[in-house]
Amino acid sequence: MKKWHFFLILLIITVSISAGVLWNRFSMTKWEPTKSQIGKWSGTGELHLDYQVTPYKNEDSEIVLEIHKNGNVSGTLGDSQLIECKITLNRVRFERFLQIKTDYIIKGYIDSKINEHDELFMRKISIPCNIDDNVLLGSIFHIETLKYPYPLIPKLQLTKE
Repeated sequence: MKKWHFFLILLIITVSISAGVLWNRFSMTKWEPTKSQIGKWSGTGELHLDYQVTPYKNEDSEIVLEIHKNGNVSGTLGDSQLIECKITLNRVRFERFLQIKTDYIIKGYIDSKINEHDELFMRKISIPCNIDDNVLLGSIFHIETLKYPYPLIPKLQLTKE
């Protein structure tokens, strides 16, 4: 086998995989939550606030998410309300096969302090999660520009009401 044959085969494989991923990404935009995903999810999670000055003991915080038919998500995280949140698919079949990412992701904001120890009034959040057997498993991250996402609640487990 000549060298250029090897590179041609490698190129064809790479282009095929990329085309499949792009096609699957395009089809993800038409997704809506299923009946088993729509509804109220609740539980508690250990809140990790990032304090560089004030020492703070992590404490449990109550979380309630309500997934609506159109994909919008409302609810509470401690004392704050979720605003402009939406659940979408987070990975394509190929990424699922490689076990990369979670099945779903909720992106949006919280509108106020999470508890009395919190120093921020508004946060952009991301909730990558999987939903199986009426259990939502994931994490809640605080998203800041040009910074690595900070895990507010590293281990999230909510059950459907």
